[in-house]
Amino acid sequence: MPKSKAPSFEESYKELDETVQKLEAGELTLEDAISLFEHGMQLAAQLEKQLEQAELRVRRLKPAALDAETFEQDFGAQDDEA
Repeated sequence: MPKSKAPSFEESYKELDETVQKLEAGELTLEDAISLFEHGMQLAAQLEKQLEQAELRVRRLKPAALDAETFEQDFGAQDDEA
């Protein structure tokens, strides 16, 4: 059986927001509220992991972007002088 596609960050965030709204409404039984709270905590952990992965990707790209900018500053100026 093929794996189902993981929900996007935005989809998970929307689901967490809806979960919080249901909990804040206060119309759930204690058992339902606890179950929904547990699900919300799982969503929050998943979102945190996705944010950490995105931050790591940006950190990896940042040095490369800085290197390209430095290269252009160093060698782009020579093109103007020629």
